[in-house]
Amino acid sequence: MNGRTRLASIFTFLAAVSVACASLVSAAGNQPNILLIQADDLGFDDLSINGNTCSRTPNIDQLAETSVRFSNFMVNSVCSPTRGSLLTGRDYWRTGGEGLHGCKEFLHLDERTFANAFQDAGYATGMWGKWHNGKADGYWPWDRGFDDGYYAKLYQYFPSSGYYNGYPKQVVHEGEWSPKVLTDYTIDFISRNKDNEKPFLAYLSFLTCHSTWNTPDRYRNKYLKDGQSDTFATLLGMLEFMDDQVGRVLEHLSDLGLDENTVVVFISDNGPNKGGSKNHKGADVLSEAEWALRNNHGFLGSKSKLWQNGIKSPLFVRWKGRYRPADVERLVTVTDVFPTLLDIASIELPRDNPALDGRSIKPYLEGDTKSLDEKRAVFTHWHPTWEGDHYDPLQDKTALDAAKQKMTLINEHYKLIQNEYAVPGSPKHRKGVILIDLKADPMERTNVAETHPQIVRTMQSELKLWFSDVVGSFHSFTPTVFQIGWNGKASSEVLAFGPSKTVGVKNTSHVATGWDAVGDHAEYRIHVHRAGTYNVSLKRLAKKNETTAVVVVSCNGKEVRSKLKHTSSQLLGAMHLDAGEHTLRVEIAAIESGEPSSLQIKALKFDRS
Repeated sequence: MNGRTRLASIFTFLAAVSVACASLVSAAGNQPNILLIQADDLGFDDLSINGNTCSRTPNIDQLAETSVRFSNFMVNSVCSPTRGSLLTGRDYWRTGGEGLHGCKEFLHLDERTFANAFQDAGYATGMWGKWHNGKADGYWPWDRGFDDGYYAKLYQYFPSSGYYNGYPKQVVHEGEWSPKVLTDYTIDFISRNKDNEKPFLAYLSFLTCHSTWNTPDRYRNKYLKDGQSDTFATLLGMLEFMDDQVGRVLEHLSDLGLDENTVVVFISDNGPNKGGSKNHKGADVLSEAEWALRNNHGFLGSKSKLWQNGIKSPLFVRWKGRYRPADVERLVTVTDVFPTLLDIASIELPRDNPALDGRSIKPYLEGDTKSLDEKRAVFTHWHPTWEGDHYDPLQDKTALDAAKQKMTLINEHYKLIQNEYAVPGSPKHRKGVILIDLKADPMERTNVAETHPQIVRTMQSELKLWFSDVVGSFHSFTPTVFQIGWNGKASSEVLAFGPSKTVGVKNTSHVATGWDAVGDHAEYRIHVHRAGTYNVSLKRLAKKNETTAVVVVSCNGKEVRSKLKHTSSQLLGAMHLDAGEHTLRVEIAAIESGEPSSLQIKALKFDRS
């Protein structure tokens, strides 16, 4: 070994020791507890502290009044991208996630979540509620750094049900509403960890107020008496019900004497849902007058849009005795939460952690709003724009055209919007581009692109460079790799709606359909953790008088073949799987009778024999 190699080895060793010591110090030192509370589809204006004259959110308002409040906090426009960025501190499209549903929301298993980081540093970690970043072995919350996890069924407010620290056994909380159940889990976790030497990280993730709206009558009736419609009264009742639960957990912290050593963070995941989805049967449709009351500031857009009302979220950070309540107008984004929590807890990431896109805003919390450079951030539509349907597996990410993407680049003065949908009141685009002067026009009513061509060109170049960098990222736009035998489990599933390739088959949000001709097939990436013989079953939505077909499942030259029966679950046969990463193929080998009708396959199940 020469001198240069020896010196490099010494530096590598010292760096590893430094990271290990940092984790040990953070675990052993007097580190604060963390309580992260996230609402779902909660608009900035849904809170009474932000001027809403109809809603009643006194507990959240009180939290805000005792917190550092951020008036310019931006998230992604829909849930999975925001939650993926929150968990990783990275722009969502870098993480393996691509959108939501159809297995497009799964975070690459090499991504490290904030739960992993805090768990490695000696924290007790728990989360309860909405997850939406993977629902298969390896991707559940308890697989991503949480010691305690309750994956709540979406969007079942009553009775709450889900999976607690494992799948597939379901837990049903008979007679209990979701907001209370999630808070009960959180309170129990805090109680169990209050006397531990190690601090805790608790992530309370409400389903409120995602549609279809529902709440106990005692909350709804308050607003019916105020003269509100049943729909609006239900929404307002949901907000008050959640607010009561926030009050419960904060009071519990106080009763245990923990509130002065607990950092409390409150955020939403995107803007408000305007309602009217055919899937929700109109149960969440507000009148124009009610919508105006809900959005008292008059921000443009709604959930799923890149206008302010789609991406603007409340952010409150409280640490009693440490952070003086204040209002901060500097731009902050959801990717900043992870590195800020790390900084507060004095935790360092290992050197092999994927690079974060966020930065610590700890100076803002401590009253210094001048020292950090101007923030620049990109937000995107909830799936990339390309020639195929957004649920189709993307075969060549390098073919994605940056100029066709719906994206927005925001800095602390301007916002460049590219290819975004028009909404009532929005300015006309100029060749697909809108430039907003946020300082002069925070309500986004005027396109100043024509009078600021150089700013447009510069920001367009930044967008193009960002997108090129994302496409070149190793984890970006990668299909889900399903785990067989994860952590020694004897039973595993491959979700049919997570293919890496399809021919003739149509992928949708929760099933793979279109299996109606010989040769139609889908391929899936799998990782077999333990070689052996597995019984293979098929789960599907069975229909009467559908095509009788023969299905073949193959992998590495082994296969099982079976004629499908008209049942929702069927054993196809046994096959040997080698350890390692492979491609699994499901194909229609023959159609024996009946009129052509598409099979709807939900999953393949593998039970080790």
